[in-house]
Amino acid sequence: MQPNLKQLHQSAIKYLNEGKVQLAHKNLVELVSHKPDFADGYFLLAMVNLQVGQIYKAIKLIEKP
Repeated sequence: MQPNLKQLHQSAIKYLNEGKVQLAHKNLVELVSHKPDFADGYFLLAMVNLQVGQIYKAIKLIEKP
């Protein structure tokens, strides 16, 4: 059964705003694995990577076609 993608997206934003980067990351990875063309998922993953100091990985996620 496919997860509720809208709920994953909203939860990831909530976790990011709360500073819970591990939970946000988990939701976002699941989100983009089910919907690989969801640009905001990659942008939010980039924000997670910025928060943990992985700048180059964040840039690659933003540049993802």
